[in-house]
Amino acid sequence: MAAWGVEARVRARRARRDPRGWRAREAAGSLAAMARERGSWLVLWALGASLAGCWGNEPSAFPAGLEPLEDNPLPPLAGTADEPFPEGWALEGVDGPRHDTVYARGYLAASPAAVWAAFRDPRVGVDRRSADEWEVEPLEDPAYDEAYVIHATAYEIVRVDWSTTWRHGLVAGTPEAPELVAIRWQKTDGSTILRLIEGSLVLRATADPAVTELDLVYRVDALASGVSEYMRYVEDTLRDARAVVHGDPLPTFE
Repeated sequence: MAAWGVEARVRARRARRDPRGWRAREAAGSLAAMARERGSWLVLWALGASLAGCWGNEPSAFPAGLEPLEDNPLPPLAGTADEPFPEGWALEGVDGPRHDTVYARGYLAASPAAVWAAFRDPRVGVDRRSADEWEVEPLEDPAYDEAYVIHATAYEIVRVDWSTTWRHGLVAGTPEAPELVAIRWQKTDGSTILRLIEGSLVLRATADPAVTELDLVYRVDALASGVSEYMRYVEDTLRDARAVVHGDPLPTFE
């Protein structure tokens, strides 16, 4: 496999006025979270969601509440004959007129079942750079395979509390051998400094049973923060997932 992160691309562009990027926004609740990286200016983050849209040409019907936010414009990572699904990912940040968006697409060198298990670990979803304290509240919701709320607190100039609700669902395959998994998350309570945060992640099986494809879309509308901070959160989340599936310690932040 290629060295981790070597194949990942990071670039930013100005957003086009694409209504697909806005149609879920009006239904999303207000969301805010103030995050902190030690020694830096305040970073704001969280996740909110409303559900609409389709996911490329995927023929499977996504359950209500788990639809991807929009098509991911990034192409699959280029592979080789010896390594058709290189472990790594590409990131693209879009500075938009109504919200900023981060797209990520790539592969993890683990089965879909192992990758899904990693993303069900709340440590992977929480912004560990920002939250000084956090705890998980399991939810009983028969509509989803798993649901929980992460309650987080950051102390930076003022105390900021926020809660993020995560929902997971199997779309195709079996729990033991998933072929398509949908994950959505949104901020459901807390500070209104962040006006919008929402995220969707689709996990797809590939022709290699030991490799899983990732499609991620993440949107934020917040004060005093921008695309670079949101891209950092997505990068951290994917690196955390990789560490979990490979049995490595989670990265630490000083």
